[in-house]
Amino acid sequence: MTGFDVVVIGGGTAGPTAALAARHEGASVALVEREERIGGLCTFFGCVPSKALIEIAQTVHDGERLHAEGILDERPRVRYAGVAARRDRVVAEIARDEREERFAEAGIEVVHGEASFASVNELRVGDRSLQGKRFVLATGSAPLIPPLEGLDGVPFLTNQTVFSLAELPGRLLVLGGAPLGWSWRRRFGVSAAASPWSRWRSGYSSARSRRPARSRGACLSRRESSFGWALRLAR
Repeated sequence: MTGFDVVVIGGGTAGPTAALAARHEGASVALVEREERIGGLCTFFGCVPSKALIEIAQTVHDGERLHAEGILDERPRVRYAGVAARRDRVVAEIARDEREERFAEAGIEVVHGEASFASVNELRVGDRSLQGKRFVLATGSAPLIPPLEGLDGVPFLTNQTVFSLAELPGRLLVLGGAPLGWSWRRRFGVSAAASPWSRWRSGYSSARSRRPARSRGACLSRRESSFGWALRLAR
């Protein structure tokens, strides 16, 4: 059994920050992450790739304004494959700051695997036992798939798979009308509509929520985000 002053569970945004802060104060620290890479939601599925898309969308919008003003001869033409490549490069650049060598150099031991508590002071990760005086829980979130009839028969997306799209979707129906829900429209720059999350959440037990989702003959496939629900109109 290995002992530490602080054991941090979760290698997303908060976990590494907590681990580095504790190490800065002289504590012995272990950072536990079940995935193979450090970075979590923000780096790979949230803040970084989404803001990269917004940056590109803004650049294209500026180009269209320049065309409208007669400064550019033609309107910008966008290749989504190029957009995805740019997004992936930005993610890779940010992820380099989360490499394990950085934490090893700081004196933090990184342990990969599923964690479970054996006692108030013992954490089990695979075949290892970690003793800790203090524990920091920074496990983040995971997609929650709603109990919507027919969902298993359509290619719905989650916040972890939406960035793998090879083509730009023609239309979006985003379930969640708060700023983060509306930001999906800006990220993809497509025709989109938003629906209040509270109505859908409270409607799970209603007959309406149990009916297969249909709109103008097109099947609605639903994707989920940590920040709300989203639906994609399948062509």
